[in-house]
Amino acid sequence: MKKKIITTVGTSIFTNYQDGNVKAMLGRDYAPINTPFERTHMENGGSEVPASGIYADAYRSYVRSLIEIITDFWYEYPVQGHPNEGASAEISSILKIAEQEKDPCEVHLVATDTLQSVLAAELIVGWFEKFPSKHVSKVLFQRQDTVFENQQDSKYVVKDLRVESHEAYERGFFHLFELLSDLSKTAKAEKQELVFNITGGYKAIIPVMTLYAQIDRVPLKYLFESNVGKEDPLIGIGSLPFHFDWGILELLADYIQDKELRSILSEDSEILYLLRVYKIINNESRDLTIIGSLIEKFVDQRLLEGKTSLGFFAEYKVFEALIEQFDEMPKR
Repeated sequence: MKKKIITTVGTSIFTNYQDGNVKAMLGRDYAPINTPFERTHMENGGSEVPASGIYADAYRSYVRSLIEIITDFWYEYPVQGHPNEGASAEISSILKIAEQEKDPCEVHLVATDTLQSVLAAELIVGWFEKFPSKHVSKVLFQRQDTVFENQQDSKYVVKDLRVESHEAYERGFFHLFELLSDLSKTAKAEKQELVFNITGGYKAIIPVMTLYAQIDRVPLKYLFESNVGKEDPLIGIGSLPFHFDWGILELLADYIQDKELRSILSEDSEILYLLRVYKIINNESRDLTIIGSLIEKFVDQRLLEGKTSLGFFAEYKVFEALIEQFDEMPKR
């Protein structure tokens, strides 16, 4: 089965270039990116520049500067004509992961809702276009439209996933779940096996990606200290021997899916106790936690899969067995 490597994208293609050793190696040829890098990072209000900023006139010259400097001085390093496989954590890890596979892998880049992450993803695509790898069949990425209102508007950029506020960051996590779920469904339909490459991007999303991967049985890959050199170890995490207790979760399904039902539960309710113990809801608001939202998606999917003809037949046979003792009940 062919592999698709889902790779989260950060800004290491810029920060690696800013390393002191790189400056020393290039000497007078080093072109600094401090100003354009900083200008495309934070807005005047102190919040991160959203992905839509890549279209704004205010950032156009800074974006152009970053593209020119990275492509001219960093794609090929330490000498011209030499592909810089350590240009970013994403490039290094993609090459390592794909090298382990028998068939060429397809790579799907996932960026945060920030200008820098989107620009970094586009530069990574450009690097692979300039230096094709026999182990990588294609690298997929497309920036979001100028109007980016729902997660359905993009398969590559996670809406609201930036450190602007706690609320925005939490929304971003939910959108990440939504995107991963869509990618998983598409991969299954196309008979592709997913691999999560979590070497790049926000480190805060690693626990979430790990949790999702364990539920959906997706292997995780991480290149340790990927910007140091080609010999750095690639860490792989397969499915661990634990899983959700779906028996309990299906009993709680109505309460997981319906906030109104949760709101009328009494404080001494055993259902409420279980929802809190399993960290499905917040203790005070009774809103779903990040874990609860993830569970909700998988409960929906599991219940939908259970409602097949075979599932209904099995339910009927259990019902038939239960009423066998009652003579007044109709028999088949």
